[in-house]
Amino acid sequence: MAADIPSVEPVQLTSAPDYIAVRTAALAAAAKFWADSKHTDAEQVLDTAAAWTSWVLAPATQLVITAAPVTFDQHDPAKNNPTISVPAPGGAGTMAVTMTDTQQVTLSVKPEDSKGAPTTGDTVTWSEDSSGAVVTLQPSADGLSCVVVANAPGTANVTATDGTLTGTDTITVDPGATSQLALSEGPVTDQAPPTPGA
Repeated sequence: MAADIPSVEPVQLTSAPDYIAVRTAALAAAAKFWADSKHTDAEQVLDTAAAWTSWVLAPATQLVITAAPVTFDQHDPAKNNPTISVPAPGGAGTMAVTMTDTQQVTLSVKPEDSKGAPTTGDTVTWSEDSSGAVVTLQPSADGLSCVVVANAPGTANVTATDGTLTGTDTITVDPGATSQLALSEGPVTDQAPPTPGA
């Protein structure tokens, strides 16, 4: 029986995975793992290292979108409210957020493998289906978050895409609180003559 899994120095990956560093670390870990076994050959060590390498470098299998816990006023960030969000019926990676047309919220996406472990080196893009009428998007440089700015009441679907994977958030924008009253004149008409004896 093989020994316990040894501790190995963590591999620091850049934005694009450093395959040589990952494979080297996996090979070192596999060699340590099988070191105390009396019936180990090079093929077992290489197979173990290959399995660990493919696990570390596995592509994302799902995108999970989360909304920031606070929704901010677009013109006064000191004014904020707890974000109103609920899981959407679409399943994993989908949710729904409600805000007013004077607010904005930050969405974050986390690429994960099939067991829920985060993956690295993914390129995430953001889109929305209202053509800017309901919301506009301000993605971060790394693509892992996006500020959604409300423009007008309505509903828009915001989608994060990583290759063939997508995560969707339905944004419902409601009218904001009354901020001003607009008075308008009606047509000028003559008053009815007074009723005699009234």
